[in-house]
Amino acid sequence: MSLAKLSLYFYLCHRAIVKRSHRDRKRKPNSKLYIAMKRYHSILILFFLVLGTTASAYAQKIAVTRDGEEVLLHADGTWEYLDEWDRDEEPDFTFGPRPTGRSAHITINGEVRFMIVEGQLTNFQILRRRRVIYDHVMRENNDRYARLSYDYRGRLARIGNWELQYRFRDNKLEKIGPYAIKYKFSNDRVEQIGPYRIDYDFSSDRISRIGNVEIKYDFFTEMPEVRGKNPGMKIVIL
Repeated sequence: MSLAKLSLYFYLCHRAIVKRSHRDRKRKPNSKLYIAMKRYHSILILFFLVLGTTASAYAQKIAVTRDGEEVLLHADGTWEYLDEWDRDEEPDFTFGPRPTGRSAHITINGEVRFMIVEGQLTNFQILRRRRVIYDHVMRENNDRYARLSYDYRGRLARIGNWELQYRFRDNKLEKIGPYAIKYKFSNDRVEQIGPYRIDYDFSSDRISRIGNVEIKYDFFTEMPEVRGKNPGMKIVIL
């Protein structure tokens, strides 16, 4: 029972007791003490009513979506996922242990991750709120609402709202959702994902650029130097 309802219940009970007391008495009491107590009770009840109404108006409530996610509902009609309050911000660029520069995990807008090894797209993942809901290599679908559908050739054509397109001659992925994938004609290395161009070092084949991010390698240092930033992108160089 909310505070407002409890206060209203207390007020109605108090009124009933007062009326009954008046009905049982032959004459209405008018002593100063009785009048002071009555005023005190009225002020106290009014205070609890206002307090309960205000608390109910500004209360935040927790609800569960149909796909099992907990959200926090605000009084102004807005909402947010419950675990976003204590979510740590991930860095835009990180390195794996002893990175070679020939592999990279590229996460765009927290919704799709491309995995490139030696210039080849070896895997991709669909994410929702930093949680993997589909892994293409493992063929794991962890979201019951992201249904998988296939085309007439048996190729995966859709993951929920994500549509997949393939190159006709060799079935290489050409598009995942809004992100088109382009390959270099000479060696089929991935050279662009969406609007982000990917360049490789001519002599070592290491990844040297991803969009606006430039990666420079130094023979004398283990960790490369990174310049630039792609908003909404997280990069891990392995």
